[in-house]
Amino acid sequence: MRCVTLGVIVLLAPVTCVDHHKFRTCSQTSFCRRRRPATPAREYVISPSSFALDASGRLSAQLHGGPYGVPLSLSLETYASGAVRLRIVESSPLHGPRWEPNDILLPQAHAPLRLVGAGDAQLPAELRGAVETGDARVYAATDDGVLVVLYLHPFRAALYQAGEKSLDLNGAGKFYFEHHRNRDDAATALPAAEETDVHGGKTIVEFGEDGLAVYSDGTKQEKGADSEVVAETDKAAGTSEGEWEESFGSHRDSKPYGPSSVGMDVSFARTHHVYGLAEHTGPLNLASTTGEKAKYSEPYRLWTLDVYDYELDSPMALYGGVPLLLGHSANTTTGFLWFNPSEAFIDISRSGGGAAGWFSSEASA
Repeated sequence: MRCVTLGVIVLLAPVTCVDHHKFRTCSQTSFCRRRRPATPAREYVISPSSFALDASGRLSAQLHGGPYGVPLSLSLETYASGAVRLRIVESSPLHGPRWEPNDILLPQAHAPLRLVGAGDAQLPAELRGAVETGDARVYAATDDGVLVVLYLHPFRAALYQAGEKSLDLNGAGKFYFEHHRNRDDAATALPAAEETDVHGGKTIVEFGEDGLAVYSDGTKQEKGADSEVVAETDKAAGTSEGEWEESFGSHRDSKPYGPSSVGMDVSFARTHHVYGLAEHTGPLNLASTTGEKAKYSEPYRLWTLDVYDYELDSPMALYGGVPLLLGHSANTTTGFLWFNPSEAFIDISRSGGGAAGWFSSEASA
């Protein structure tokens, strides 16, 4: 009996099934292209006299300043579950309130906020000085050690758990809010203030709607050269393209209210482990998209679409988008939900202090 052995040689060539021309990148999307490389602009401040706690323990305040001087309304509320909600919208929107998907929120038991004073035993020692000088307001809702810190000038927010900071909002100064406008407004942005003490050591007691300080001696900050010299117009600076309409392939997107993108940076203290941003095919501990050890050059994209072919180990969008980040350390796990359903791009970065994310969405609040 003769045995015959047959050898079959199969040559496999690498094949890429994804047609990248069908999926937008950051550089092909107006708001991401404009905002991702932007340096921090003229920042917002919270008016001290605008803080108000209503009868149910919900907090409201006003943000002034910013690159266009358009006031924003801030609200803060907490729940018995330990969740904290910070919401920022235009105070007087030109075209009415922006759409928000509040109908999907489940009812939660509310926990009223209370102001934490400088002598309160619950206040961490590192915050005492800022509370005494009025540079920060600290609020608590329960006795479980969760504190919310609002810094006034410039606007910042932080979350403390058991006496330690676990999360920072706008710590890098990348918060922005593009207001609705008319096309003939010719709005121009004011430049960021220089890193000098423009107040001459005076004590600030208030900020006007123009973002200028009012001092304890009754005088007011003068409008200096830094606020009189406006930046070049958007057109001259080459950034107007895509603000009112843009195209991708055969699809044209008209924006009758102009650019309306919003963005915020968030950082998690003492951890380099961040998870979330479903649905993507990258590693569970999200890979960085910026910085020296960035694995991807593109930010994570959130955009609901039906993808038949997709790549493994990629930040490209898949079927759904969940704008949730979880920062996990040895002692705590802190979640950050960017409650915005519009198209978004998210950068992840890491430094010696921990991991950080930057969210940028096309619209909403």
